[in-house]
Amino acid sequence: IGAVSNATGEELKAVSDLALQLGKDTSFSAGEAAKGIEELVKGGISLTEVMGGAAKSTLDLAAAGGVSVPEAATIAANAMAMFELKGKDMAHVADLIAGAANASAIDVGDFKLSLQQVGAIAATVGFSIEDTAVAIAQLGKMGIKGSDAGTSLKTMMMRLIPQTDVAAEKMMELGLITATGANAFFDASGKVKSMAEVQELLYGATKNLTQEQK
Repeated sequence: IGAVSNATGEELKAVSDLALQLGKDTSFSAGEAAKGIEELVKGGISLTEVMGGAAKSTLDLAAAGGVSVPEAATIAANAMAMFELKGKDMAHVADLIAGAANASAIDVGDFKLSLQQVGAIAATVGFSIEDTAVAIAQLGKMGIKGSDAGTSLKTMMMRLIPQTDVAAEKMMELGLITATGANAFFDASGKVKSMAEVQELLYGATKNLTQEQK
């Protein structure tokens, strides 16, 4: 931890005390806690944020997801980096990841693979990590998991704006684009709507189509 954090002796003492305490309070050893803290720091989480609850949240995620502490730390830190979140959001992110896995037929490892494919695009388009996690969980319920789920979501998000004239024409026929070019998936300021709203728009536009047309 010292090598990756450039922490002072006093800070390292505090981190050591935290790892030892977590080793007493959880099902993981102090050494495992320390490895998790190392991965958090390498992922851009400050020692202050680690001490403020990020380390404990990592262990909670590892326990809930049945993964190693370093893997849980890496997954959560990567998610936070993609969506430009802060260390104070760590507990929420861990809950989202564990919740997506528990509410679906996926595990934390599947979530990691999905997020690797879709996370950067989701953040760029403007979807929240909450929306993205729910979408990954929904696809998991349909048996679409891991990188397949992430790739499918990424493709869908990129095509909210039509890529071809044929796609634009079809979206106009379905009422998803107006004659003036306004896109129903985005608000007047150009901000993407929530995933629930996008889902509802797609459902409404296609509900009367045949399977062939869909």
